[in-house]
Amino acid sequence: MKSGALLLAGVFFGIGLSMTSPQADGQAEKPTWGPKEEAALRAAKALMDVTLTVHKVYVEHVTRVILRKPDSGIKSNFDFAVAENTIPSPDTLVKFIGQTLAAEGRGANMRMYSEFPFAHRVGTPEAVLDDQEKAALEVFRRDASAADWKAVSTKGGIRVVRYFVPRKMSKGCVDCHNNRADSSKKDWKVGDAGGAFEAVVPIE
Repeated sequence: MKSGALLLAGVFFGIGLSMTSPQADGQAEKPTWGPKEEAALRAAKALMDVTLTVHKVYVEHVTRVILRKPDSGIKSNFDFAVAENTIPSPDTLVKFIGQTLAAEGRGANMRMYSEFPFAHRVGTPEAVLDDQEKAALEVFRRDASAADWKAVSTKGGIRVVRYFVPRKMSKGCVDCHNNRADSSKKDWKVGDAGGAFEAVVPIE
């Protein structure tokens, strides 16, 4: 199962980087959507499309099936790297993909975040949301029909396009989150915006 996750992560290829003048990390710039920004946005959308497809397939055809077979002895959890008979949870799979991209050091990343993280993430750096992540959640909270949101900002000294899509809770997501002891919210409904996916691509 671990090798499978590596293969899924391997579909993401390296993206070039560019440097910019000093600016607070995560702070949005005034909209400047020239050719370079539009090219980075297209790459971010492509990265998002692949990630959402992987996440959906994994939820509906892997973890959901496991939940239906409790006697199989296989679990889906965040600690798959050290626990026996355990595969990554869908959230952890996206995190793993993002870590793989970030490790390449080219400025690209993929992230899924929520205002209601599992207990093991509470108080960790990854649970801290910057201004742009909070703004995206606010957009999705105010308008349930909002399909996406975008921004140009600087992360790690690299000028990037950040592309956000609401994380809509599927039946598989609801079944998991509403029944886990370490879930911080247990009244999810199918279709709720449980958080957001974020694709980060450097502007070349």
